[in-house]
Amino acid sequence: MAKMGKYDFPEVDLDVALKHMTIFVDKYKAKEMSRETFIANILEMSEKSSWAKQVLASLGRYGLVELSQGQVKITNIAEDAIKGTADDQKNAKSKAVLSVALFADLFAKYGTKADQNQVLVFLKEEGGAGSIEANKGALMVTKIYMSNAKYIITAEGTKDEGKSQQGRSDNKVETAPDLPQGFIAMVVTPFGTMKIDSIEKIDLLHDTLDNFVKYYQTPSQKTQSDEKKEEQK
Repeated sequence: MAKMGKYDFPEVDLDVALKHMTIFVDKYKAKEMSRETFIANILEMSEKSSWAKQVLASLGRYGLVELSQGQVKITNIAEDAIKGTADDQKNAKSKAVLSVALFADLFAKYGTKADQNQVLVFLKEEGGAGSIEANKGALMVTKIYMSNAKYIITAEGTKDEGKSQQGRSDNKVETAPDLPQGFIAMVVTPFGTMKIDSIEKIDLLHDTLDNFVKYYQTPSQKTQSDEKKEEQK
């Protein structure tokens, strides 16, 4: 979990957080497990990984898990967001996003659309972050907030959750055929080793690496990456 001025906030967006929790719900009947088991079997990372600790803290910040005495317990919010009715899912996702004070305050000021300059000013003026800190973190905060904003229930209702994903939906690996029976691959990521034994795990790996690139690229690196993409077209 990251810190910016007076605010702390998750370092992954709600989509990534819910992918981890879906594994918990789908594969384990127990609603509670040890921290070590959760990191190894749900996050599939090393307990020594600093990223694993940050992801786990982020899940807690969204209210998807309760962390107490070395145990990780799934919450009603997480269950509703994953297995509830359509209305339950919408309400739970909105509640998860707005449970983060930074996102709730950004929504109160800017609604569901906030650009990087607005977030930068907000972090300094409202959050009390220093100029260096705010300049360094504004891009990450903006991307996470804008990814989550589609789930916030407004007076007009929810935004179309499919539109923001439309550009990627046709390329999602989950549309690919099942993996060969018995297929297992161990993939080393910047956050630890992940075991890939299903299409869903490949999708999770893709999103994990995608988030790493999006949130930790410098502006110059992003420019170079965009230029390479244009050259490949």
